[in-house]
Amino acid sequence: MQVRLGINTCFAVKRWPLAADWIPIVRDRLGLTLVQHSFDLVPSGASAVDAEALAGSTAAAGLELHST
Repeated sequence: MQVRLGINTCFAVKRWPLAADWIPIVRDRLGLTLVQHSFDLVPSGASAVDAEALAGSTAAAGLELHST
């Protein structure tokens, strides 16, 4: 049985709310590539464009945005 370790971005809510801040922590400091994005990091008024930007940022960093 294969098990993949990932992280929920809820850890970033208070200190690192921007993807540009938490992506290096997940990838470089923790060595993870699987991410579950927390809705707590989505600002009110966010749009589909914002969601696409997040998907692009995580993909460009080599992360897999698994779910929310």
